Amino acid sequence: MRANAPKQINTSSKGKNPMQLSTQFKSHRAQFAVLNEATTRAERNLPPFTGEDYYGNPIVRIEMQGCGRGYIPNPTDRNNPILDENIDAAIAKFDRETKELYTVFPVSNDQC
Repeated sequence: MRANAPKQINTSSKGKNPMQLSTQFKSHRAQFAVLNEATTRAERNLPPFTGEDYYGNPIVRIEMQGCGRGYIPNPTDRNNPILDENIDAAIAKFDRETKELYTVFPVSNDQC
């Protein structure tokens, strides 16, 4: 599982090419904490998912102060992404059919 793989976010309302989001966890400990939080919700009597993504895949959104860093799309200049050194949330995505976890990555609160 690659935590720093680029994620596509379509920020255009006109259907142009989606912008890329590239983030990474600041430490393996932060990544493990997100994985643990996302995969043990049922055992802790919590709903298994907190929502769905654009494609209908179940997700778990987790607040975690300073868990990651990365570049986020700049809505005014696509060629000049914004470096965010203090990302405070992460998302775990699950396959909509099998409900198996397939990726986790930090996200800016602006993108949630």
